[in-house]
Amino acid sequence: MLRLALSVLGIFASATPAGAWANHGLLTMEAFAALPAGTLPATVRVEALDAFLAVDPEGLAKELEIVEEELRVTAHYIPERPKALKLDAKAPDAASRRETFLRALRLHPGAKLALAIQSLEKPGAQSGARAALLLDAVSLIPHSTVIARPQFLALTPGESVQTELVLASASDEPDFGQDLGLFTDNGTEHGKTYGFGTQPFGNPAYEFSSAAPFHMGFHHERHILMKAAPFLQRTFSELRLAQCLALARFALKSGHPYWGFRFAGWGLHYAQDLAQPYHAAVFPGRSTLALLWVSVLDLIGRPKAKAEAIQIVNNRHLALENYVYTHLAPLLEKPEAEARNDWAVSALRDTRVDASLPGWKAGYEREEITKRSYEAATRIDEILLRYLPARIVEDPDYIFGETERAVSIAKVIAEGPPAADHAMAEATAATLRLVGAHTRQFVRAVVRP
Repeated sequence: MLRLALSVLGIFASATPAGAWANHGLLTMEAFAALPAGTLPATVRVEALDAFLAVDPEGLAKELEIVEEELRVTAHYIPERPKALKLDAKAPDAASRRETFLRALRLHPGAKLALAIQSLEKPGAQSGARAALLLDAVSLIPHSTVIARPQFLALTPGESVQTELVLASASDEPDFGQDLGLFTDNGTEHGKTYGFGTQPFGNPAYEFSSAAPFHMGFHHERHILMKAAPFLQRTFSELRLAQCLALARFALKSGHPYWGFRFAGWGLHYAQDLAQPYHAAVFPGRSTLALLWVSVLDLIGRPKAKAEAIQIVNNRHLALENYVYTHLAPLLEKPEAEARNDWAVSALRDTRVDASLPGWKAGYEREEITKRSYEAATRIDEILLRYLPARIVEDPDYIFGETERAVSIAKVIAEGPPAADHAMAEATAATLRLVGAHTRQFVRAVVRP
């Protein structure tokens, strides 16, 4: 009965969208501001994906095979890639090379991978006029599901673009549908062939929940929970991080810096996702007994408690990322001299944490990122519960982003008592310091293997 009751708890893990932050690009740009001069080249030359894939397909195929072999040792719970999906180094044309590349990575075969950047520069720093792109040109996710994005701008092969903009823009890209429908029960053709099995948690019929296992890591959850619900161990962010690191290094080594830093940006996304407390803890603030009780009620035909619990944790998760976004986004419009003194910017640029972290290696995401974000989860949850209006964090009838379309948690906090502003800033800054540090550690692993 215990195992059966706990087996439904996986639904909590997919209560929120796959994206851990409303916009990763903002986080990445601020984290990079603290990198020593010369760590990254100032600019890179834009290159079409087809051109990159055509240069050394045999070397690329070998690199991806090494990743798969190493994961058999370091992350044995990740299903082995079917042999039929090995990258075909003899693919005859550009379309075939693109298809075999996406299949070898086990990404959505319709991923856009457009040549584009986000408009993330401060006033006066814009480098040239570029054509604006609609979200549809870069993403498989409909506009209505995207919380906040700056404008997208088109790139042209051969032009030079700021390296930091490539990295920052790419750090948002995995939220654009690359990880959708990859399981056998998602009703997609690629999901039937990719070898991931059935979706470990969440509703496989709900398209956007299928991405969640690739953006979460419950490596430090309560032992009894993981013992009784082993499917919660089936998260695949380590796969993506290993792939992105290998691709980035290969592209840089083989003389393709644009794609090297684009792939590195993808890796930053997964690292930053794992640093979000609600991506490392199934349901912070709820005891195991409370979760068991909710599950038992669901099993005996009373699902209301489970549905309410899901909505509440979803609201808190989205409230945290809304708070960070609605605080950071306005700083894009402010001069650097003013923005650098902001608490969130200071936290993302704080390099003191970097020195306490080991270099990036196999298991870093488990031992460093998710361990620290899991430890922070209960505190963050308590702060949200204490200082945000009850309608947002306690009312299951409240649907974040729908009940109030234009809610700004930063504004809600600013208009509240000073204690709320201080507590929220302090708790969130602790998380952002780690986001910044992990971002820089990953980039260092790319440029200094």
